[in-house]
Amino acid sequence: LFDLNPMPGYESLVTDENGVIPKLDNTLPANTYELREKATLDGYEMLTKHTQFTVSPVGAITLGTHPDGAALTGEPDEDGVMRYTLTVQNAQRKKVSFRKVDIASPESTALADAKFDLYRVTDGRREEAPMYQNMISGQDGMLVYNGAKEFELGIGVYHLVETDAPEGYILKEEPVVITVTES
Repeated sequence: LFDLNPMPGYESLVTDENGVIPKLDNTLPANTYELREKATLDGYEMLTKHTQFTVSPVGAITLGTHPDGAALTGEPDEDGVMRYTLTVQNAQRKKVSFRKVDIASPESTALADAKFDLYRVTDGRREEAPMYQNMISGQDGMLVYNGAKEFELGIGVYHLVETDAPEGYILKEEPVVITVTES
């Protein structure tokens, strides 16, 4: 179990423009530590996994449990003292939009007044609470939530569930499965 109170002087570590966390060097006492992300930049996913590392009695640092994309490197400085750099990568959210159309019409006519909920799928199961509830298609068929037609989604799987079909149309019973990838 880790002490959830940060060490004095290490309360608010901030990554630089390259995602590098400073202050990992031989001045840390020998122990096992855990870094927890408290905030991230707009447009990026918050890390859900913490980064653990151990400082040996001689000042060597080894990486323990960590999120994908984390890396620890070490190089001696001009005095021969080993300096370590921990790099943590956050996934960038992807901008997506959704459009409701009549696929049976020759021009895929836009349909207004359809309602949808968007759910994240975790470990193969749809989460109980929707991320966005009562998204409504406008005259252009674009789904809108609080005035927005574009949504930022993290890497993962989502279900777009129709909750109310436009007049004269049948409610789609199966969710639309959306997979957001890094590329």
